[in-house]
Amino acid sequence: MSMPEYYEPKEIVGKTVYDSKGQKVGEVEKVVILKDGRGALLLRGTGQIIPVEQVQSVADIILIARTEEVKVERIEPPLVQPPKQEAVPTPLPTPTAIAQTAATSRLCFNCKHENKSSAKFCVKCGVKL
Repeated sequence: MSMPEYYEPKEIVGKTVYDSKGQKVGEVEKVVILKDGRGALLLRGTGQIIPVEQVQSVADIILIARTEEVKVERIEPPLVQPPKQEAVPTPLPTPTAIAQTAATSRLCFNCKHENKSSAKFCVKCGVKL
């Protein structure tokens, strides 16, 4: 039985990676190509990249020569901040407007929600008006 000349990524993903000292390094999440053109194994959850040059053997596990550890910088999308708006002072209601509002609505004593004047219960919190 001859050894395969290459491995498909699906044959590598999920395999456990051990270093030359027998210590578990992680599990392969993806097979990737680095920006410099080299192939690499991306390990699940640790953010480590193992260049294929470090792979010594592939079988039920992947054995690597542990010479260096490269961390993947996970780039989070930037938080979008809404544009700052200038505070515009709200005009105070006139006494006439307050009287008209009081005549057309009922203020809940519990949550301060304005309800219709015909409401018997607050639509926000359900307290009897």
